[in-house]
Amino acid sequence: YVERYPELASRQQISTSGGTRPIWSRNGRELFFIGPGGRQMLAVPVQSGTTFVAGQPQVLFEAAVAALLGGSRPWDLAPDGRFVIIRNSQADAGGSAPSNLILVQHWFEELKRLVPVN
Repeated sequence: YVERYPELASRQQISTSGGTRPIWSRNGRELFFIGPGGRQMLAVPVQSGTTFVAGQPQVLFEAAVAALLGGSRPWDLAPDGRFVIIRNSQADAGGSAPSNLILVQHWFEELKRLVPVN
């Protein structure tokens, strides 16, 4: 649900079948959340202003997202808002060592430097 603050007078449902761990996009035009069962990442387009309008939830992709206790969110948006980072639930099962993540930023500039276009 989304509700205007500080009035708290008109609660609006966002998901159609439940969801957890929501986060707003940086521009405030989308709300991302994990679907029921922790198997899907969804996004809902929203318009705010004098009235709040939420679109239909759209499945972005299938993902096994870890269910952590304490209200923490096992995923987050990258600063550019173009993709999400997810902690895999298999790593939390205790059956495997934690995975490493190598994040290469500004790789396109490096590629242009190494392979110049004539």
